[in-house]
Amino acid sequence: MSIIDTIPILLLDSLFDITAKALRKYRLVVDKSGMSIKVEETPGIDERIAKIDEAKTSLLEGVRLIDELRETAQNNKRDAEAALLQINELASEKANLQKKLDSMKEIAQSDVETFREMAGIPSVADIRRERLIGFVSGVVSSLVASGVIGLAIWAFGVIFSK
Repeated sequence: MSIIDTIPILLLDSLFDITAKALRKYRLVVDKSGMSIKVEETPGIDERIAKIDEAKTSLLEGVRLIDELRETAQNNKRDAEAALLQINELASEKANLQKKLDSMKEIAQSDVETFREMAGIPSVADIRRERLIGFVSGVVSSLVASGVIGLAIWAFGVIFSK
């Protein structure tokens, strides 16, 4: 190939490049109303830099917020662990206090029983036994009294009937 043959090819390549750059601004839009061609303005370098700066600022703000969330989560985790430790301590303290309370109740009960014995205060079992003895003796006394009265009536009847 000679230089003369390559010139038309170079010219065509340049023409295609220029045409492609020119057509990049235009968009073919097809919608309900029909077909239209819209021209898109390509942003200048200052606008692009401003958008990059905005994106950078947003990214830095996002990183800062993520760090704050991480710190808050760590604080919450520490607080939860402290609360669990305190709950465990309180549970063991409750068990110890329950043991002390039970032993105090036993001591108090034995002291009450000792005081009752010393003061002569009957226990519940003693009261029941005494009530049963009183009831049975009352029934027996009533039977004996009825028998004595019946015997007296019979004796008066025998003596005065002659």
